[in-house]
Amino acid sequence: MPPNVRKFSDCKKRAWIISQVQNLEIIITGYAKLESLPKCPANDELLQITMKAKKEAIIKNMAISIEFLKPFEGSDDERKFADSTECWAEKIIDHMKMYDDLIYSVPPKDLKLTPHDDVIYDRFMKDFPGFRFDDLRKNSWSDAVVPKFQDFIKKNGGLVEKPLAGTLIRIDCSKSYTEDNLMMVCRMEFLALEIARNKQGLNDNYRRNL
Repeated sequence: MPPNVRKFSDCKKRAWIISQVQNLEIIITGYAKLESLPKCPANDELLQITMKAKKEAIIKNMAISIEFLKPFEGSDDERKFADSTECWAEKIIDHMKMYDDLIYSVPPKDLKLTPHDDVIYDRFMKDFPGFRFDDLRKNSWSDAVVPKFQDFIKKNGGLVEKPLAGTLIRIDCSKSYTEDNLMMVCRMEFLALEIARNKQGLNDNYRRNL
């Protein structure tokens, strides 16, 4: 949040947030229209730039929206929250770019996300038999499932760095990063799900479209 906006009243701050979100939604819609251009050599560079810019706009939109969750209690607390939100958004964007670059550079079945991919995969498949990795919405997300995920993270978090760090994952792995195809997960969950997707060849079509 810009320094001048931090001086606004709570009402004006929230009005600023709403305007920023609306502007970003217009930008995202514009990028989506550009993505419908015919795929040909003449449009390749424009489409690549469009996809990257759209992803960044989506993440920035989500980061700004998060500010609604924080009551404006004081300038110091507000500044810390705004800084942490901006930092989180930047890390998420970097993570998304890095992962796309990895998938583009290496066939997903050959990709190693950690030194313990096989262990993480085998343990996840044992704890969650029949789990659908292609579209996460096809799984049951009942109250009984949440403790199982928490237990899995607790037992296997030591295998990776920062297992509880927040990140985003594509809900439908055949599709790109869009507002309705993103889900907030911790890093341990992201790795378990993407390792499985790579091993089962579910990211192959996504790679071909990068």
